[in-house]
Amino acid sequence: MKNFFVTILLVLVLGGMSLVGSLAFAAEDKTPTGPDTDPNHQLLRDDASVALNPLRITDARSLISIAVRGVLMFIGSIALILYVWAGFLFMTAAGNAEKSGKAKNIFLWTTLGVVVMLGSYVIVDFVFTSLVKP
Repeated sequence: MKNFFVTILLVLVLGGMSLVGSLAFAAEDKTPTGPDTDPNHQLLRDDASVALNPLRITDARSLISIAVRGVLMFIGSIALILYVWAGFLFMTAAGNAEKSGKAKNIFLWTTLGVVVMLGSYVIVDFVFTSLVKP
């Protein structure tokens, strides 16, 4: 019976100590916190925004703009390859009218494609900058 009372007393004392300790640490903190007081908050927000949205797409207009730029880069790369190929064919024609004609034809159609591509870019850019207001 004596062991029982000692055990209960020990539990109450240790429990009381833990309760007093938690009450002592539960004092209200008066320092202001939040986004207005943290100088790194905007930096963290910007970093998170870039990490979650690396292309910074905010609406359909920016998505279409990025897609058009990607297509233009791809077509520009193809045009560069075709110009190099046509130049190679023209240089190695060695007077052969068929090969030089083929090279001139590639030059002509590649140049026409680049003109059409740039014209379409000008039209799309005009539509998105002047007609569609953000």
